[in-house]
Amino acid sequence: MTLDNVIDRPEESKEYKQAWVVTGMYLESLFNRYNRRLDNKFAGFCWLRAELISPTFDSMNFRFKNRVYSVLLNLVSEGHSYLPKEQKDMQIEVCAANDMIPCLFTISPDDMSPAEPGWNLRHTVTHAIINPVRISDDSPRQISEWELSNWGISFVKQNLEQKGYKIMSFTDMPGIEPQMWFEDSSGRPSWIQVVVNDSEGPLDYSDSLLENYPGYMAKVNIAPLGDDPVIYRSRPADIEFDGLEKI
Repeated sequence: MTLDNVIDRPEESKEYKQAWVVTGMYLESLFNRYNRRLDNKFAGFCWLRAELISPTFDSMNFRFKNRVYSVLLNLVSEGHSYLPKEQKDMQIEVCAANDMIPCLFTISPDDMSPAEPGWNLRHTVTHAIINPVRISDDSPRQISEWELSNWGISFVKQNLEQKGYKIMSFTDMPGIEPQMWFEDSSGRPSWIQVVVNDSEGPLDYSDSLLENYPGYMAKVNIAPLGDDPVIYRSRPADIEFDGLEKI
């Protein structure tokens, strides 16, 4: 196994990459149409992940009020879908475990046109039309384990980028560790295990390719503001991160 296998960067087709950009821009235009009317930034549409990564369970995902929507691109040409069943099954599994709504965004690779007007989102399992504005509401809904992990990974990634480090790859796929590779101050590939709220100890990297590269642990603590111990979606929280610890 080589380092490229471990880092596992995405090698998507040209058509997929173009469809991914079109989809992101399409959805963001709908987000902005709604968000520009809001005073409370936490109440609007918010991307959770809008980057091409691998391995992953979907193409992009976002939150609106108390619900999280996982979006998987479904390229369809002349009635044929190029989306493998295994990808849909993985999305469904992760969403079921983390209170997320699995959606398909169907788009033609021939002219990059969405299949339907409006949100163009269909439930991956039931194929029902998904309209986030009608589904989400302001009732309290606890964030999931995946959201906590994604939040921590995103925070560490942003922190390192602000310090000038090059991020080689990252993933928020459940069960995949280490979640991030970056170049240290000497330019050497190094890996990071992101741990949120002391959920686990350091990786056992003996007898693996990881032991040939520097490893770090990034401990992130996320806590709700106020007396309620539960972290709810679209509610503010406090994040603490004291930097990387050498493993």
